[in-house]
Amino acid sequence: MNENLGSEFAQSDVSSIWLQAIQSCQEAGVMSQPLTRDQVWDWISPAVPDTLDELGENVFEAKWAAPVPAMDIELLRGTKSVRILGEPFEPGHMPDGIGLRFTIDT
Repeated sequence: MNENLGSEFAQSDVSSIWLQAIQSCQEAGVMSQPLTRDQVWDWISPAVPDTLDELGENVFEAKWAAPVPAMDIELLRGTKSVRILGEPFEPGHMPDGIGLRFTIDT
C-alpha cells in the first residue's frame, strides 16, 4: 500500500478499513490456536471420560469403559460449543465401552 501513514491517513476511510482488517486477522489467529488437553478437560467438565485423546485439527476422542455413565455422554452432548462428530462407537480395546469424537468451536 502506497499511503502516507500520517495524521491524514488516520482520519481516512481507508485507515478504518485497514484497522478492521488487522483486528480481524488478529482475532482469527487467536481463534485458530489449538486447545491444550487441559483446556479440553476443563471445557467438557463435568463430563469425565476415562481417556481423552487428541486426534489433531481440534478433534478429540473421549472414551468411557463399561459401565458407561450415561449422564457423562448427555453432559458432553449438551456442552456449549462442543460439536459431536459422528455416532458413538465401541472402542476395540474397551468391550461395552463408548467412544465419542468431537470438536470444540471456539
